[in-house]
Amino acid sequence: YAVSGVDDPLRANVLHYVDTVQLGRQARLAENDYADVIADAERRASEALRPYGYYNPNVRGRITRRDDESLELKLDIDRGPPTVIEAAHIELIGEGVSLAELNQWRDRWPLQVGAVLNQVTWEAEKQRALEMAQAHGFMGARFLEHALELDLDENSAVLRLVLDTGPQYLFGDIEFGEHVLKPGILEFIPR
Repeated sequence: YAVSGVDDPLRANVLHYVDTVQLGRQARLAENDYADVIADAERRASEALRPYGYYNPNVRGRITRRDDESLELKLDIDRGPPTVIEAAHIELIGEGVSLAELNQWRDRWPLQVGAVLNQVTWEAEKQRALEMAQAHGFMGARFLEHALELDLDENSAVLRLVLDTGPQYLFGDIEFGEHVLKPGILEFIPR
């Protein structure tokens, strides 16, 4: 495969999505199959650009025979206009609303108005918030709302996240009965 017109991480994702047909010397691909293989690769390449905010690309593919008699699928990609964030509504509710780390997460939200939509970042940030909440005892933290509203005609997106931390779980007094461990091991509780 040869991909032109985009760099990593877009290029890497395109290669990941289209790497389904063997085109080397051992390929058993007849010329009358080329159109179907090209159409499938173009469709997959277009899908691979979506997580990075490109929903209206122009992908042109062609298959050529190389000097060593292997086949090469070439994809020329014009990624088209990016989907730009028009609004981002990020909200915290629940008992953990005053937790400093979560407030910093919200205040430093990377997908701001005017940025290109990046669903990889969107998913990573959602996961990060849940992990932060759970690390502070908010084991039932969940998103009441997590929506990407896309307008593909206008190439715009509105992001909506509402994280409900739920209640904070705390351990009470812990009592250990008879045990055979070295004294002090179970009793040591870091603060």
